[in-house]
Parts: sequence; structure tokens; C-alpha cells
Amino acid sequence: AADPLDVFSRMQLMSAYRDSGDYAQAREELETILRAPGGAEPIALAQRFVLAMDSGDRAAMLKEIDTYRAFNEPVGSVLAAHRDNLQAAMPELAALLQDDRFNQGPFVLTEVARLAGYLGSPDVALDALMRMPALGLSFETWAGFLWGNTLGEMRQTPGFKDFVRELGLVDYWRDTGNWGDFCK
Repeated sequence: AADPLDVFSRMQLMSAYRDSGDYAQAREELETILRAPGGAEPIALAQRFVLAMDSGDRAAMLKEIDTYRAFNEPVGSVLAAHRDNLQAAMPELAALLQDDRFNQGPFVLTEVARLAGYLGSPDVALDALMRMPALGLSFETWAGFLWGNTLGEMRQTPGFKDFVRELGLVDYWRDTGNWGDFCK
């Protein structure tokens, strides 16, 4: 079991449960994080929204929009403005990728990708994630977003297949034989 005060490790564990579809265990880990001293930070609170979205619980997702908004601006404000019709937020989310004030922020890019996938815009999701390598962040800090639960449609596009080739993942998988669970 993870140390209840090790919020970073618990966030990683919660993410792993979420990405594998074990939402009950992910929620349990998240609630442990939120009870820990210092655990109720905006990034942790925003995970309630992400868990609701990934698990398809639209009512819970809508309930958590304002908490999510506190963590991720301007994405959260776009969603809050369209809470009655989230699909209507898609043009504004896509526009964030063209705005130099926001298109170089990893949180904006990953959240636009996640939401674009959820809202059925795989090309926007891919556009957002393809901007990540240019930020100079270490690959492991953002690579997990490629396999997010809302991005299944994006992973079926030819552009995604080209992207993972450019990242060197296809060569890695072939050379090592270590094809991840999401590749199977």
C-alpha cells in the first residue's frame, strides 16, 4: 500500500487505476489524497472532474466543473460557460491551441486534448498533444496522456500513428517487444 502522506505517488497510482478503467479504486485513492494534510490542492480536487469524465458520469462531471475551473484556466472557464451544452465549447477549446498565451502550457494542452477526445474531436486532441514535444518537457511527464480513456478515437487516426512513429515509440516497441497494454 502507498504511504497515505505521499500525495505524488498516490496521484500516480490513482491515474494508473483510472487509465486501466478501475474507477472505484481510482476514486478511493483520490479520496485518500484529499484527506491527507495538504492533499486538497486544486490539482487533486480537479481529478474528481477527470474521473467523472473518464468514467462517463456526466452528472458528476458537471457538478465538478467549478472545482476543475479553479485548477485549469482558461479551459475551465470555457467549460463553465457551456455547462448546459459542452459540445458548444469545442470551437473555443480548439481556439486555445492557436492562442500564444495558452498553447505553450502543458496543462492547457493536455486538458484540451482530453476534452476534445471526450467531445468527439480527435483531430483537435491530436493537435494539442503533438505540441507537447516542443515544450521541452521530459517525455514521461506527458506521454501517459496519449493513452487517456477519452482519446481512443484519436488513437485510431493515421495522424496518431505517424505521431508515435515520430516519437520513436514504434521502433522502441519493435526493438524491445514490450508493447504496452494500450497497443494490444
